[in-house]
Amino acid sequence: MTPSDPIRPPQTSSDHLGPPQTASDHLRPPQTTSDLQRLQTSSDLHRPPQTPSDRLCPLMQDMSQLEFLYLSNNHLSYIPTPLPESLRALHLQSNNIQSLQEDTFCNAQDRSYSRPHLEDIRLDANPIHLRLFASSYACLPRLPLGGR
Repeated sequence: MTPSDPIRPPQTSSDHLGPPQTASDHLRPPQTTSDLQRLQTSSDLHRPPQTPSDRLCPLMQDMSQLEFLYLSNNHLSYIPTPLPESLRALHLQSNNIQSLQEDTFCNAQDRSYSRPHLEDIRLDANPIHLRLFASSYACLPRLPLGGR
């Protein structure tokens, strides 16, 4: 990096849905979510009457390039699906996730399906017993962290 290179912040938040290239890019609204590679939200996502997951699910269908999804502290009661195939990290700490569906991470119809890129799943500080849902993450290269 040279002194003339633009400064790139380490994180992108949901307020500016694309990876910013310059400081002024922080002020521009997103044009599309299809090229989004990183999404981080804060607890302001939780506003009645919808749940955070209800607002995220339609958006995620267009996020085919999303690699990092950080949804900690958002009062989520379940993992929003479908998760993009490109996803590498999913952080869901400090929510209210209590269970997993068999197809949350894996394809319930295809036992040979694998998701080799999704290596970082964090479920710390959620009231979930991960050992009860072993078939839900059989396709992953690493076990999710957290839960009870």
